[in-house]
Order: sequence, then structure tokens, then C-alpha cells
Amino acid sequence: GISHRFLAAVDGKQLTPEQQKQYSRTKTFVRLNRDLHPNEIGCAHSHINAWREAAAADREVLIMEDDIRLHDDFRRVLSSRASDAMARRL
Repeated sequence: GISHRFLAAVDGKQLTPEQQKQYSRTKTFVRLNRDLHPNEIGCAHSHINAWREAAAADREVLIMEDDIRLHDDFRRVLSSRASDAMARRL
């Protein structure tokens, strides 16, 4: 009963030229002393896309990974959070 949707992941082996330009090998080597695997770059782009959609949304959103394990109290906590948000708007 919770509205949700899955976002498409970015395949690091099929990056667009624009996505490739956003990655800096130099900065990565300075920070990590290694290059990133294409899957790591794709994962980063997937997260960036999720955050952009969340920022553009006209409501509160919750972003979770596809392998998340929810606690038994998840529905109660989420419902409580929604109630608190409504109270703050009034």
C-alpha cells in the first residue's frame, strides 16, 4: 500500500559522452589513488539521477537501494513521519 517506483540504473559500460565528461580520472586518483571501475561510475550516476528527481519532486521522498531490508516497524515509522510532516504544515 505504499506508493513506489524503481529507477533505472545507469550501466557504467554504456555511459553517454556527457556522463563520461562528468568523471575526472585526475580527481579520482588524487582522492583514491586508483581509477574507478565502470560499474562504480554507473552507480554514482544512478545515485545522482535519484537525487535530482527527489530534489525536483513536490513532496517528500524516500530513496532506498533495491536490496534494502526493512525493519518490522517500517510502516509505523513511515506513517508517523507523514503525520509529523502534516502537523508541521498546519
